[in-house]
Amino acid sequence: MKKLKNIKGIFFDIGWTLCQPSTHSWMIPLKALEYFTRDDLNNIKETKRKHAFKEANTYLNSYHLVRTVQEQYDRFYHYYEILASLLPELNLNPEKITAIVDDLTYNYDNFILFPNVKEILSNLSKKYKLGIISDTYPSTKKMLEHYGLLQYFSTITFSCDLNAFKPNSLMYQDALQKMQYKPEETVFIDDILMNLEGASKQGINPILITVRPNSDQETDFIKISKLEDLYRYL
Repeated sequence: MKKLKNIKGIFFDIGWTLCQPSTHSWMIPLKALEYFTRDDLNNIKETKRKHAFKEANTYLNSYHLVRTVQEQYDRFYHYYEILASLLPELNLNPEKITAIVDDLTYNYDNFILFPNVKEILSNLSKKYKLGIISDTYPSTKKMLEHYGLLQYFSTITFSCDLNAFKPNSLMYQDALQKMQYKPEETVFIDDILMNLEGASKQGINPILITVRPNSDQETDFIKISKLEDLYRYL
């Protein structure tokens, strides 16, 4: 078994590393499923449905520099306005959109922590400096605080602060600058191979976590099936 040596810092992704979405979709919160079901979505012609979500996602990604939760709320609201316009079958009016976006922004039940996450982070933080590298929005920090996880992280790199997504090198450079360790002294855990390849190019040791369905891929990188497996390599 390949052991990592001289590691001082550990970077974590958030989604599908520390937690998963309750609905299996980050942009469809629990409240949305009170207004339309997955069958309602699947009954819409596939090309039309995919076009609508592509347009909505393109909007979000084009305006990703988001500094506050209110700015995030406004972006999410327009995201759902686009879906409502392109998918009238969902019968989304302004009242429903407001309720969905409220839930998406402020309801932490939309996140399910993986088993023993808090205990694992607590244990690791006693020996290593911990950081986050995540494509996410400002409210995620509130979620981490709500679940008692924020206290274990010394550094945070969110895509919304940099207007850049993994595997853009800015994400890893920002994280390394904040942690003040050499890349080879750090590890990054993520569920997407492309993101780990970006980290590897910066000299960070990559680890693929395969808890997300269909995330297990052929790679020379270390692979773990759950967060506890990390102990075996440190």
